[in-house]
Amino acid sequence: MRRSATFWLVIAGFCSLMCSAQDTIYKRSGDKINGKVLEVNINEVSYKRADLPDGPTIISSKKEIAKIIYSSGQVDSFKVTASGLPVRMIVSSNKLTVHPDNIALTPRRGVYVYHKQNFSDTRLVPVVQSINHPIVNREIDLHAQDQRKSRKMQYTIGFGGAGVSLACLAGSMIMVSDLDGNDGALVLLSMATASAGVSVFVVSQIFSVSYKLKRVKHANSVMELHNQSLN
Repeated sequence: MRRSATFWLVIAGFCSLMCSAQDTIYKRSGDKINGKVLEVNINEVSYKRADLPDGPTIISSKKEIAKIIYSSGQVDSFKVTASGLPVRMIVSSNKLTVHPDNIALTPRRGVYVYHKQNFSDTRLVPVVQSINHPIVNREIDLHAQDQRKSRKMQYTIGFGGAGVSLACLAGSMIMVSDLDGNDGALVLLSMATASAGVSVFVVSQIFSVSYKLKRVKHANSVMELHNQSLN
């Protein structure tokens, strides 16, 4: 009788230990899953369910997971950024831990904080590219190339349009200064040239701003991929 009681006490203790050693996965849908987390990589989380310890390994996208509370008490929280990329934030003892190499946004578009210094996107992107990112290097390089192309188009269209506009306005002023009497045709040509110059300036600046937004978007993607690689 004593042996039987001891046996069941051991089994109960073992079950209690197994339950306390479980990890808890909280999904954004509201589901809570008890199990054992096997791996957390850049985009996915692999785990086994507690009720199916010998069952298949389940792989879920980080976008589906809000947080993981491990048996040790450590918490992994996953925030989905504007680009749809999940960023992992490790919380321990109820305090947020940020990796020292993490890059943060500032209120100014295209300006970032890295190692407590402000970096423009033009300066930051080459720095991130120079760091070894064995998994996301290809994605970072593609966004870096697109960022540079957008920057080139931004300045080419912006300054080019401004130059053409100034040339048109200068030509208009020269025509006005050369007016001899009431030359109506020259007056109309002068006004048309000035109007064309203004139109070129406005349109070029609109396109320039659109390329600047694309440039910053690609720089933001570089930042997010870098931060992901720190996990």
